[in-house]
Amino acid sequence: MSGGASVYNAIQNSKMKKDAFNNRLKIEVIPSKRNKYKSHIFAFCLKEGCYEIEDINNKIAKELSQVNNKYGTQLIFSVRIDPVDFRTYIKCNGILQFNTQYSIAPVLGFKKIRCGPFHEACRSEKTANLNTINSIKVLCNIAHGSFNNQHQSHSIYEFFPSGRTGTKVVQSPSNLIYYRLNKIDINSITVQLVDQNNNPFDNFNETLTSVTLSLTGNATILSVNYFPSINLYEDSEIALLCLQSFNSFPNINENNNKFSIEIVDNENNNAPMMCYIKLEEGCYEIEDINQRVKKQIDVYNSENLTNITFDISVDPNDFRSYIKCNGVLHFEIPYSIAPVLGFEKRQYKPEYEILRSEKAANLNTINSIKVICNIAQGSFNNHLQSHSIYEFFPSGRTGSKVIQSPPNLKYYKLNKTNIDSITVQLVDQDHKPIDNFGETLTIVLHIKRYGS
Repeated sequence: MSGGASVYNAIQNSKMKKDAFNNRLKIEVIPSKRNKYKSHIFAFCLKEGCYEIEDINNKIAKELSQVNNKYGTQLIFSVRIDPVDFRTYIKCNGILQFNTQYSIAPVLGFKKIRCGPFHEACRSEKTANLNTINSIKVLCNIAHGSFNNQHQSHSIYEFFPSGRTGTKVVQSPSNLIYYRLNKIDINSITVQLVDQNNNPFDNFNETLTSVTLSLTGNATILSVNYFPSINLYEDSEIALLCLQSFNSFPNINENNNKFSIEIVDNENNNAPMMCYIKLEEGCYEIEDINQRVKKQIDVYNSENLTNITFDISVDPNDFRSYIKCNGVLHFEIPYSIAPVLGFEKRQYKPEYEILRSEKAANLNTINSIKVICNIAQGSFNNHLQSHSIYEFFPSGRTGSKVIQSPPNLKYYKLNKTNIDSITVQLVDQDHKPIDNFGETLTIVLHIKRYGS
């Protein structure tokens, strides 16, 4: 799916250094009897940047003024653009050597030839080409279904920043186009901006005062890589804006999923018959446990011609659990389910019609869920520093929607200002990773400058 994007138009149209190709201008002084610098050539090199015509004019005029002051020359240069046909007009009393390597001529709409002087404004043969990037593509590594010419691509959106340099670029497609995913188990996403030739480009690390980051996946660890990286101010801070998932955090696992039932008065006194119960890892309510146990007992009764009965319920007032069973309950075995049901780890004989647990049923083995963000700092877990930015407890029933939208946002300082990746993880009160059984998890973060 292509959604919305907000950046700044800071895409270079002039380069230098090893990959320079359009940033140089040479002006030759016209020989004269009074000018001792006969045939002297002055070279000007623009730094890599995002320029408008007036920026180019000001940069060259500034350097030319320094040359005139140093060498006593009287060179003049000015360039302007016609707002109607976008041709440029140059005035220069020297000879322009547009035929040199890495010439700026194509940017200004001129041919790569030696020309001038232009005592009157000379009009370019073509329109100025300040946009070396014809289109910007948004690539997403988990998407497929688009093509770049005959080749498959991960592109999910394409646009062109038509505003002036430095203006905000906001892309919110009115008609969303959806693309298929190439995977369903998503633990990281990489989004990248490239040009029409699928070449990465620079946006000069535009520093942002406010940015919203959304991470979605089917695990409790979400990671995203950003290219180009996000540049932030030193006093930037982060907060959880929203969290959405489902209450599918397991309360039964391999450490608390077993018990057994011994059959009373069986004919084989030397080897008592035992029905072993083992629940699969999952998120259970009492009625779920009751149904799963009964199902296993029915299978055992059918195979062994026994008549074990079992029923469990919970008191809605004090949350004690009640078990009715005609066999001996062995809750003392390893990895016993007893603590979950509120019982002690021991044997319970069918001395009474109904057994009442000593404690309230503990179906919530997770006391709290913490949202950990690797770029945040300033929180503590007991006496140890932590990356936690939010803590909550899912109080709804199993399978219910979990929505956390803090009314009062709590912001934490960042431990870095150049964000090329971010990882968010859900852990329990002991900082142990938790499982959500592949349910969709969406986390929205907000980063802003302190005090803004």
